[in-house]
Amino acid sequence: MLDRVGSALLLSMALALPAVAQREGVTLHTGTDRDGERQLFVRDEPDLSQTRFGAGRARSITVPRGCVATLFTRPNFRGRRVEVKDDDNDLGNTPVGYETASLTVRCGGGYRDGDRDGDRDGGYRRRERDESRGVTLFRDRDLEGPSDTFDGDVPDLSRSRIGNRSASSIRVPRGCEATLYQKTNYRGRSTTFQDDDNNLKNTSVGEDTVSSLRVRCEGDRRREGYEVQGGWAGGAPPAPAPGPGVTLFRDRNLEGDSETFTRDVPDLTGTRIGARRASSVRVPRGCVAVLFELPGYQGRRTEFHDDDNNLKNTQVGEDTASSLRVDCTGR
Repeated sequence: MLDRVGSALLLSMALALPAVAQREGVTLHTGTDRDGERQLFVRDEPDLSQTRFGAGRARSITVPRGCVATLFTRPNFRGRRVEVKDDDNDLGNTPVGYETASLTVRCGGGYRDGDRDGDRDGGYRRRERDESRGVTLFRDRDLEGPSDTFDGDVPDLSRSRIGNRSASSIRVPRGCEATLYQKTNYRGRSTTFQDDDNNLKNTSVGEDTVSSLRVRCEGDRRREGYEVQGGWAGGAPPAPAPGPGVTLFRDRNLEGDSETFTRDVPDLTGTRIGARRASSVRVPRGCVAVLFELPGYQGRRTEFHDDDNNLKNTQVGEDTASSLRVDCTGR
């Protein structure tokens, strides 16, 4: 009798062990009704073809309580998608059908993929959780889909989770400002955001084009200028601007990399914008700017009392300014 009781107890303990050891996640099955081969996923998987399970094989899915899975028909969380919050015995009845190629996994209300506050990746802080300090880019419109949050400048998004030319919407918390650029290293068309935008297609920078960004938040020690790995470009961080100034832009239409000046600069070579690089200028009300072709306020010159979107049409010319004078006293 005792042997039978002991055997039954050991059997029940053995059956219970897998449930205890089971990691929280979602399970894909190769057959309908959650049958066939299966694999548990506890974190995002950008390409199922690189897993033991494989791409285009999922026919059903097990989603435990408290978890949410999003299935995509293309790698890297692209293509048609469906969000699954419960078991589904036949994915053929969903928008993804039997074509699942990547998936995201959320359990317990948070990210399971690299839930690390403070990782360093390519010189900027990467935060997987949605935090109030930082700007978040989303792969899909309406602030949906895979995302990545940034609290510093990123010269090349290809090294981030969101990737280059993938953002479709942006979340900008109160007190923050973000500038998105079409090209890496803060070049090309750009748009500055001080609030959320659900559809980047309606902006100057466009949808699925963003390749770099700048982030500024209130209380941030980064001042006018930009932060790079290991220190500030050009040495020590510049002093905060005492008032309005004149801004030079690398590209026409007040776009691309830029720098603001509040005083005369005899040689632009030592600045971030550089000499012989300006293509447009912003001159706020009450300011006057004079651009010179040569250092030391020499050569051809043009005086500006207002913005100019294309320096090619001026006497000083485009990609020629090497020095400038700034007067914002209102005289």
